Amino acid sequence: MSKKWMKIVFVVLAVLSLTACSFQNNGNADPAKGSVLERFNGSKTFDEIMGELNEIDYYLVPDFNDLTKKTENDDETATAVDYYYDGDTLVYADYRGYGEDAFSYYFTSKNGDEIEVLYVDSDGERESLDVKGADFSVSLYELNKESEYGADYITVSITGNESEEFPNKLLYSVEEGNAYISEAYYNDKDGYHYYSAYLDENGEPDESDDVLYKKEDKISPFEKLREFTQDPRVKDVELLIGNGSYSYTENANKEKVWYYKGSAFAVFSDSQSAIDFAKENGLEAREDETDEDFWVVEISDSYFEFSENFEDLISFITREVNDYYYRSIVCDENGKIQALESGHLSYY
Repeated sequence: MSKKWMKIVFVVLAVLSLTACSFQNNGNADPAKGSVLERFNGSKTFDEIMGELNEIDYYLVPDFNDLTKKTENDDETATAVDYYYDGDTLVYADYRGYGEDAFSYYFTSKNGDEIEVLYVDSDGERESLDVKGADFSVSLYELNKESEYGADYITVSITGNESEEFPNKLLYSVEEGNAYISEAYYNDKDGYHYYSAYLDENGEPDESDDVLYKKEDKISPFEKLREFTQDPRVKDVELLIGNGSYSYTENANKEKVWYYKGSAFAVFSDSQSAIDFAKENGLEAREDETDEDFWVVEISDSYFEFSENFEDLISFITREVNDYYYRSIVCDENGKIQALESGHLSYY
C-alpha cells in the first residue's frame, strides 16, 4: 500500500454564478448563499462539515494499547503501514518510511459517517490534518487554538450528488476566519462551468467564471471528413489537439453528442497533390511548418463530431494538455471520429 502524505488540497471542479452569494466569517452560517448551493441540495453543507470537525481531537496522541497490530510492508519503496484493530474494527494506521511522521485515525461520527483523519507531525508539533468522509474532504494547516475553526487555513471540498459525466464539486477556503467559495465546477443549462476566486487585499472576492464545455442547441459538423480520409492522395487527416475546444448538443434521449472545434490537416507526400486537392475543395495548401517532407491542407475553425463508439471519450476530453499535438483521425461510416491514432505531423 503506497501513500504519499503531502499537503493535499483537493482541487475540485465546479462553476457558479456568484452574484447571489455572500462572503462572511460567521461560523454559524454557510459562508455562501444563493444559486450555487442549490446545485448541492442533499449534499453536506459547510456548517455540517465543520460541525463534524468538532468531534475530532486535532491534537490526538494515538494509543495502541490493547489493539491488534497488522503490518503491510512495501519492499520496493521501503515503506510500511502498521494497522491497529479493535476486534475487526480498524482504529489506526501508522505510516513508516514516508518521510513524514504521520498516522490515520478512523471513527464513525455521530451522524453515522465513516471518517478518516490523517495527522501529520513535524519536529514534534502537529503540522496538519486531512479529513475524509464519503462525499467531502477537509485539509487544515497552521493549527491555532485561538482560530474560529481551530486552524488559520482550511480547505473544504464537497462533492454533489448529481449523476453526471462531470460532477458538481465545490471548494471552500478559510483564511484566518474568512470563509468563501474559492473553486467550483458545476453543470448548468449552458454547459459545464469552472469558477474560481480569491480574496483581495480588502477581503473582497476577485472571481472568474468560464464555461469549460459549452452546450449548443445545434452544431453543423464538417461534412467531408470521411471523404477526405478516403481520398487516395491523402496520407491521413490529423486533428490538432490543444488549441481547440469541446462542446456538445443533446439528442432526443438527452444524451450528449460531443464535438471538437478547431483545425484538422489533410497530409500529403507531394506538393502537387496538395495543391490540386486544396483547389478542388476551396482550401489552401502549404508545406508543413516543421517537416518539409509533407504538405498540408488545413480545415480551420470547424466542428468535428465524435462517434458514440469513441473509447473513453470523457477521459480523453478531460485529459490535461500541456503541449499541442496531432492525432490521425479514424472515421466511422457516418464521418464521425471513431478513434485517434499516431500520425505523421509534429507540432514542434
